[in-house]
Amino acid sequence: MSNTEINNHRMQTEEDRRSGTSYWFGVAGKVIEDKLNQELSKNNVSYGWLVTPLVVLISFSCEAGVKSLLLKSNKQPKKTHDLFKLFTELDADTQDRIKKNITSTEFEATLKKSSKTFEEWRYLESKAEDQNLSANLLFLKELNTGIHKCLGFPSPLNQS
Repeated sequence: MSNTEINNHRMQTEEDRRSGTSYWFGVAGKVIEDKLNQELSKNNVSYGWLVTPLVVLISFSCEAGVKSLLLKSNKQPKKTHDLFKLFTELDADTQDRIKKNITSTEFEATLKKSSKTFEEWRYLESKAEDQNLSANLLFLKELNTGIHKCLGFPSPLNQS
């Protein structure tokens, strides 16, 4: 990346930077998801560790997207990674538009369970061996799709 490109990125609005971050983290997640699926279809389980960066990328993509939506509606996002707290700051119409992409019948409970996924998974290597982590990848992908639709661009996670 040239100095001009870096300076142009810095001159973008915070909303544009966050929506771009959301999109490109989603693209990176899709690349990893495709590679993971490709290797697992060949029974190459050594690639199973790709689940961790996949979860981190998608959950961060969701966070950046929600923060961009908040900025779009002239609200300053809280300094948190908690998806539930951020989501509840969105106006009801935006929340409803996002929810239309979710197949889970228990949206609020699933969002609460998924709200700290980024925080919990990004430092996985420092977690105790007996500490179990789980992530609802389908929910996060659907959430990402709804967020990106509200931002006005397709979720890279829906592309085959």
